[in-house]
Amino acid sequence: MHNGVVRNHAILARQFKLKPTTQCDSEVLGLLIAKTPGPLEVRGGRTAMLADGPLALLGVWAKPARMFFVRRGNPLWFSQMPAGGYFGSLPGQLPGKSRAVPDDHAGVLVFSKGTVLQRAVSLGE
Repeated sequence: MHNGVVRNHAILARQFKLKPTTQCDSEVLGLLIAKTPGPLEVRGGRTAMLADGPLALLGVWAKPARMFFVRRGNPLWFSQMPAGGYFGSLPGQLPGKSRAVPDDHAGVLVFSKGTVLQRAVSLGE
């Protein structure tokens, strides 16, 4: 999920020799994250720093079970309830008490044996 605009997506596609199949700026972000080396939160952070425009990103993988998030400029909120965690652009739309994901922040929530572990970085590190 991508909420934002990447004004330089065509330039990034050429610069990094990406092969998007659409004109969608979100596709370029996904391709760049996949091509960048390193841990997922670092790859997402580097990609967000290259993008010209505010954004919020979320991604979910099943194996291993993990959720990736990045916030740079656009709002991103999180709340946690017994049934699970929730992300959204508006805090009033989330159940329970919500808190803002810090701006210029990337992270991964890893789900393992009933435990949630978080790895996070500040963008630009």
